[in-house]
Amino acid sequence: QSLRVALKDMEYERFSRNVLEKKYKIINDSITKINKNKTATAVAKAISAQHQRYQDDTTFNASLSSPNIIKFIPLSLAVKTFLNHAAQSLNLSARSYFKVIKVARTIADLDESIDIAKSHIAEALSFRYLPPTNLF
Repeated sequence: QSLRVALKDMEYERFSRNVLEKKYKIINDSITKINKNKTATAVAKAISAQHQRYQDDTTFNASLSSPNIIKFIPLSLAVKTFLNHAAQSLNLSARSYFKVIKVARTIADLDESIDIAKSHIAEALSFRYLPPTNLF
């Protein structure tokens, strides 16, 4: 008789596990769908902000030239100082310097921020590829 009880317990545990796994999948799928909708909304708002900033439907942060970066993407003194210090520390080229500004502007757009903050610069810098040092 204890074998029957053990089998019933195992069957109940298997059933419970299946129910929990199905509930988890439903909840996880719902969260994924919500996150996708939030991301899509944030991207749409960022694109809209760029259209308004450049008064053009074909110009985006990524396509700006260096003179246009200076014209359209002002940096506060604190942010510029932070970026200059990082550029010196990381030995950034002028090209990399302006790329960081463009990426930071896009991050700020996704945050719905009018101004670029130090955190946007720091995040943009974190996306840079740094080759490994001392491999051997």
